[in-house]
Amino acid sequence: MGLGRQFVQLEDELYRSSGFKQEFFLPPVTSWQECCLGDCPRLSRRLAVRGEVAEQKCFVFNTGKITVWLPKFELARKLFFHAGFLTRAAYQPNGLDIIFNVSKDEDEAIHIHTPAKTGAPVSTFRRKAYRELLAWLLLSDDVRRSFDSIWMLLNRNLRERNGYQRWQFDFEPPSTLDGVKVNVRGPYDSDKREMLIWEISSLHGLDAGASEQEVYFHHPSLKLPVRGTGEGLGGAGVQDPGDIEIDTDQESDEAKERQSIELAMEDLVFSNSAITKLAYNGKQTGRLGMEAQDELDSPNSPNSPNSSNSSNSSNSSKVFGIGDDVIGGSIAPGEYQQLEAAEKKYSNRFVMLKQIIRQIDSESGEKLRLLELKVQPLPHVPRCGYHKMEDGQQRCYLMAKFYLEDGGERYILEVDTSDNKKKLSTKIFSFKGDVDERSSVDKVVRGVVRRSLSWPRNMGKYCEIVCSVHHPKESDGDEAKQKISSWRARIKSCLLCVGSSVIDHSLGK
Repeated sequence: MGLGRQFVQLEDELYRSSGFKQEFFLPPVTSWQECCLGDCPRLSRRLAVRGEVAEQKCFVFNTGKITVWLPKFELARKLFFHAGFLTRAAYQPNGLDIIFNVSKDEDEAIHIHTPAKTGAPVSTFRRKAYRELLAWLLLSDDVRRSFDSIWMLLNRNLRERNGYQRWQFDFEPPSTLDGVKVNVRGPYDSDKREMLIWEISSLHGLDAGASEQEVYFHHPSLKLPVRGTGEGLGGAGVQDPGDIEIDTDQESDEAKERQSIELAMEDLVFSNSAITKLAYNGKQTGRLGMEAQDELDSPNSPNSPNSSNSSNSSNSSKVFGIGDDVIGGSIAPGEYQQLEAAEKKYSNRFVMLKQIIRQIDSESGEKLRLLELKVQPLPHVPRCGYHKMEDGQQRCYLMAKFYLEDGGERYILEVDTSDNKKKLSTKIFSFKGDVDERSSVDKVVRGVVRRSLSWPRNMGKYCEIVCSVHHPKESDGDEAKQKISSWRARIKSCLLCVGSSVIDHSLGK
């Protein structure tokens, strides 16, 4: 419904959340009750008089001695609605069967196929987070039943009123939500210990029930990246947020390349997730004459529509359609992406560290799971010039967010000092439970600029600092490889270290 959010539509912030922050574990679904939102004492009078709000269906349950009112649509949004084609499938009979075909081979490996024009976009399959979501949705009978209930209940609850067909959104939640950790925001009454949820910020511990299971994703447009010999660089396959306009009146052309539309990332973490892989149909030539094995699962692989190297990304249209594609449409199709961020403008920054972070993620299993990896420019601070490099380019910082097996989170912050302006170690830490992540990161990086490329001394106010990891000294050959390997080991060790006190010990070079 979008209630409780202020849509500011800034380049790096589409909306701002409001309300009290709370974290709890979901009780058994069998204990949940159903009510209308208008019955909630925490709903303001201004909203209670609006029928389309007051008649919304809610789940009501008790957890941690708090009575929680959770609108059904907000829960379904967080679980399922992470791409346009999934949202449309929810409102069609057997919507998932139209898009996907699931089969199992003699080796017990599972294969998920989608057609070229009427199926899921190939860019979705290239993103690990979306493959995990789709495997969870398609392979769990309980989750799939929950998804299909949206269409079933729509037909059952449809009513005629004043010549219009109306219904209130409804669905049956999956029973696998029992014990899932959630972070939410909304109005809270501390005296009556009652909360109305406007936004689910994160869901951690969704049971995928598919440990050690290999799932292969097939799409006719999936080609193995092979670097060629001399192609030029094409335009970017995704536009900057400020350049995008969504047109819901014009129809999108199925013959045009589908563009990714990056939204704020959704925090959705699975346990026992399947091992997802891409099944390629032939090869596609890139730039340098060798197979790029390290780029197969990257949103920036040479044949990806998000790649700045894509030779098929010459479409300069800034107007996208998000409906079903048609033959002879007038604009390019677009698809929302909000489970895994694609690197675009600053993709050539922190190349080695990004590779190390992805290696740590791939080799750590459930102990460490990468939730977010982004590169952003340092903010401008009045009367400070360190947000720029020596050559005038924008100085950037890298932030990586990891989910730990015990439910905690760990962050990596790195600032670009490749111009040798100053040496600055890599900082690895956790946030304290009562602070806002986004505002705290902003305070830290502003403090770095304000202190002339030094970490702020007051980070302990909102961070549980784990350690500082020094960069390896410059060297050549085998010695360089050993130092990089040691750097990776020190970073991984620091990510996994246990402790909640404010400490800052340095790991050597």
